[in-house]
Amino acid sequence: MIEIVRWEPLTKNDIRVLESRLKSYHQLAKVYKNRPKEWSDLYYQNVGTIVNGIMEAYNECTAFEQNIIKLSYWDIQDDKIIAEVLGVKVSHIKARRMKILKLVANAILLI
Repeated sequence: MIEIVRWEPLTKNDIRVLESRLKSYHQLAKVYKNRPKEWSDLYYQNVGTIVNGIMEAYNECTAFEQNIIKLSYWDIQDDKIIAEVLGVKVSHIKARRMKILKLVANAILLI
């Protein structure tokens, strides 16, 4: 189980980077699986850390949170649509998304 150990709050830049990584997860995972020859060992390890961290965080999430990840980052849906589909308020989606981003940040830091 991933524990949230990050002491500082996520900055706008942290959020932007984490969301970018989540959006590109499937592409990163595919490329990571078939390592390009031009990638250095360090770059390959960094991509692996991101891919494995996202996968670990996703697996730790509830089914509700997994749906938020799928709809927000992989299907790129609007918050209003996500809230309607999941039957909650937009503010609830935003709060859960911050929890998810913290889990992802910690999973990436701890791997």
